[in-house]
Amino acid sequence: MPRRNAVAIVADERQFPPAVFLAERLRRLNPRADVDIIIATSSLTGPEQARAVDPALGFIKISEADFDGLPPVAAGHITRATYFRLFLPRLLARTHSRILYLDVDVYPESAALFGLFDLDMGGRPVAAIRDLVVSFVANAYNKAELEDAIGLKGGTNFDGLFGAPYFNGGVELFDVDAYVRAKVEKKIMDRLRRGRHKHALMDQTVLNAAVKDNWLELSPRFNMVSGRCRHSLPPLCRRRSPISPAPPSRGTGISPSIIRCAPKSAPSCGHRHGRTTCSR
Repeated sequence: MPRRNAVAIVADERQFPPAVFLAERLRRLNPRADVDIIIATSSLTGPEQARAVDPALGFIKISEADFDGLPPVAAGHITRATYFRLFLPRLLARTHSRILYLDVDVYPESAALFGLFDLDMGGRPVAAIRDLVVSFVANAYNKAELEDAIGLKGGTNFDGLFGAPYFNGGVELFDVDAYVRAKVEKKIMDRLRRGRHKHALMDQTVLNAAVKDNWLELSPRFNMVSGRCRHSLPPLCRRRSPISPAPPSRGTGISPSIIRCAPKSAPSCGHRHGRTTCSR
């Protein structure tokens, strides 16, 4: 029996309501018969309540014990449940060949994101979007993330690191067979167990480090930041709040697919990346 594709969302108890909102949005947009919408969650009562509303939603049960021994993520808006996405390729390997992982704070503006399942990834385990903050905003925190992830030492002024190939973890396309074949999960766990480094974006940085340069870069239109970049409506967008996904304001520029939430306190970097102005 042919394996299928999946759009996967990870949520703990607090993240479950916006995860269901996102899953329902994806279900309405989904034009394909070969794509499942799956929520991986540790919520005890949420799945039963959600199935009463939409029986077609799929769920994977997460046990909080699965995260014992994993370091906390220092970024205050991220919980340890985010690590679970790194295990999805192994857990879904028998039933799915491609997995598109989305953070709960993204808002799909169109069905364009489903076309990513037809992408030729060239045997790479991950396809993602270059992080427009970590790679382009020069500060000590981003410098540490990049040095650990790509193995390069930057100068005191971000020399050698500006624009580095470091991807954001909020939108990731996994080629399941390539991911398993490259032993990405083992490399991640080995790195976490060594525990040499503590980063604000540990889950994101360990995946970057595990695949090094063996990832496919996607257009930034698939991971745009609401209110921080000048753009028209994208296929996927990060919201200011995952609880109240109001439509972003329209503008000019490229037509993104996914918009991401931007913290209101995020600084402006003022750099241009192609046709996109990042001001996160």
